[in-house]
Amino acid sequence: MRCFSGLRCCGAKLSRIIGALVLGAALAACSAVKLGYNNLPDLAYWWLDGYVDFNGEQTPRVREDLASLLAWHRQTELPQIAGLLQKAQALAPNDVTPAQACAFTEDIRARLLAVAYRAEVPGAELAVSLDSAQLQTLERKYARNNADYASDWLRRTV
Repeated sequence: MRCFSGLRCCGAKLSRIIGALVLGAALAACSAVKLGYNNLPDLAYWWLDGYVDFNGEQTPRVREDLASLLAWHRQTELPQIAGLLQKAQALAPNDVTPAQACAFTEDIRARLLAVAYRAEVPGAELAVSLDSAQLQTLERKYARNNADYASDWLRRTV
């Protein structure tokens, strides 16, 4: 009998330890998301710069446009996303019907399109400002990405 009660005690301790680790991981993930979101203009700039290598005239404009996009997103889209998360939370305890899943997918698509529409004009202005060297850099980057994708996903043998 003593052996089994000892196992229960160990199991309870283990479940508390696992619970604490899961809670810690969840908090760390939230912190990472917040850190990434708050630094999104810089992260997006670095990512985009890896594709086209911005020049001195483009850099401040791109940084300004990205900061403006984040400010707009924070003001306009985050409340919409919070509403979507509340909707998902309400749906989660029950079986989700295909119609509900499709409606939720359409809501997400609408949020993504709103960001795309907001970024469309600055993106088009940037695109027409690219010089031939930047376009060649962009072409090489896409060629590398396509080759990596093909190598990873299309040319696998079973």
